[in-house]
Parts: sequence; structure tokens; C-alpha cells
Amino acid sequence: MDPDEALDRALTRQLYRFACPEPHVLGELHLGVLEEGREQVEAHVRNCPRCQEELAALERFLRTRDQPDLRVLVAQWVPQLQVAEPAPAYAVRGTVQLASATYQAGEFTLSVSITEDPQNPSLRTVAGIVSGEAEPGGQARARLVGPTYHEEEAVDTVGQFAFDRVPAGRYTLEVELEDALVQVSPLEVA
Repeated sequence: MDPDEALDRALTRQLYRFACPEPHVLGELHLGVLEEGREQVEAHVRNCPRCQEELAALERFLRTRDQPDLRVLVAQWVPQLQVAEPAPAYAVRGTVQLASATYQAGEFTLSVSITEDPQNPSLRTVAGIVSGEAEPGGQARARLVGPTYHEEEAVDTVGQFAFDRVPAGRYTLEVELEDALVQVSPLEVA
């Protein structure tokens, strides 16, 4: 890697959202209660993809929160359940597995595997399988949201999902089931 490129990446990681408004200011803007500096914040948000992503995530959260039957469960990493091989069927033979972890959220278990993308070794494939007392319904969805990546995929009938061509970074993984939303945050894809 070029030394200038390495320095640029290091600075980007350290100064991520350095010039952006604080999250509570974005929340006040979204709720329509921000008075002081509203025009400057709106102008910044129009030109900042990171703030636009944060506002979109806030909107999804508020939409989810307004569904009274939906439970939001924050998944916790379970070190003793770490798996050695990728459990999801989406794993591609011959790819290099970089990370694998298991998370627990209420009655749900979520196993996540990160492998090299077979088409581009600098990108990753994030695959997972969610299991619990009930099988995932036909409307189950998985979302992976990061600074430059936002994708949503269907969860199949046995609880599997996969995201391809994922750049390295810090993400939030959400699996929306019939009556629960399982969140893993942060999910490091390196």
C-alpha cells in the first residue's frame, strides 16, 4: 500500500465525522425542534453522505420503534459460541475466512462469518444465520449499514442471509423478524 494512501486511510478513520454536527443535533433536526443553526446544519446534511446515512438510520429506528409489537433486541457477542467454520450456506468454497462470531439477543442466536469476496480480495462477504424459537417468517429482512455501504437482503426460510462486496469498516447489522429486531452494533468488517 502506498504510504500516502495508508496515511489517508488512518486520518479518515481518526477524523471520521470530524466536521459533522453531533448526533443529538441531527436528531433535533429530524424531529423539527432544532432552532439555533438550523440552516447551517441543513446545508451540511445536503452535502454529507455520512450525516444523510445517520438520519436514514434514525428514521428506520423511529419507524421500528413506532411498531408496538416489535421488540428491539441488542445482540451481545458470545465468545464461547464462536464458530470455527462459516455456518451459512452462502459461504463459497475456497474463500479465506477472516472472522466468525456468534451473538445472543433474547431467544435468538445470530452467527456471522466474514470472508474474502471471491471476486475482489479487498472486499468482504458478510454472511449470517439467525435461529430462535420460531422460524423466520417470509418477511424477515437483514440490513447492513455503514459509512459508505447500505444494503438490505431477504432472510431465507432457514434464517440465512449474505451481503457481497462489502468494504472494510464499522457497520450496524439489523435482522428484522416478524416480531423482533436483532441489532449487532458495531460489527467490524476488516
